[in-house]
Amino acid sequence: FVAGGRQSGPAGTRLPRALVFEARDSAGAALGGQAVTFTGINARIEPGSLATDVEGRARVGVTLGERAGSATVLAVVGVVEKQVAFNVSAGAVAQLVVACGGTDLAGRVVLRPDTVAVLRVTAHDAYGNPAPLAGLRAAVADARIFRVLRIAEDSVTGTVALKPDQAGTTSLAVIANGMRQYLTVTVPPRAAPGKTDCP
Repeated sequence: FVAGGRQSGPAGTRLPRALVFEARDSAGAALGGQAVTFTGINARIEPGSLATDVEGRARVGVTLGERAGSATVLAVVGVVEKQVAFNVSAGAVAQLVVACGGTDLAGRVVLRPDTVAVLRVTAHDAYGNPAPLAGLRAAVADARIFRVLRIAEDSVTGTVALKPDQAGTTSLAVIANGMRQYLTVTVPPRAAPGKTDCP
């Protein structure tokens, strides 16, 4: 590989520079007309196979796969195999995920009335890769039912601590990365039996 290797980019994107593979003989002379087969691991290669030109070169486009981490492209000419790596980062934030007690909350949550509940907030790209979290905030529609005690965040994860004050149902907006995730929050009466989503 003589050009285009070791590029970086977000998951699912096409890299800006073509990947160039060069075939030469043992004396260093260019080998034109050699069939080259390309295989991508966490990457898509277009075209998947072609012949080298008069300079012994084959140029392909690389679209990174959906998993953040690494991607590899293999080129095979006869019995010779070469590979080159790429770095795949998370794409743009596409969703916020709010969880409590290890369970993702799907729009509704029931809090215990006699404790502080801590929600965990993460950001993800369109493929589910963790993405940087920024600007975490929370807003409560009716602060008589519960209040936000504290908010903390690092580069990947944030927490929102909630303190129920009285029985009732209201909404909570969790805001980060310019996006909002809404939850309907219920605080049951202290004597009421039943399951809570956020112990």
